[in-house]
Amino acid sequence: MIDLASLLLVCVGGVVYLVAYFGMEELRRRPHEEFVPAETVFFGRTRELTRLTRVSYVGLGLCGVGVLVALSAAAHAHIIARKDDVIA
Repeated sequence: MIDLASLLLVCVGGVVYLVAYFGMEELRRRPHEEFVPAETVFFGRTRELTRLTRVSYVGLGLCGVGVLVALSAAAHAHIIARKDDVIA
């Protein structure tokens, strides 16, 4: 069950990171615009880039948590296996 949770965390983190990546690619390829209503284009695009950067950090964080959960599950299984060997 813990392995499934870690795999799910890594997959969800990867998907979130890919969403941010494709958003950044779309932002990079967007044609030049003169103005966004009520704000400059530069400010609007910079704000969007900042948001996408945060989303990518969340995706990387979820992947990292998934890896930590998997490592802790492996360590826990190793401890249980050692206890079983000592008892037998």
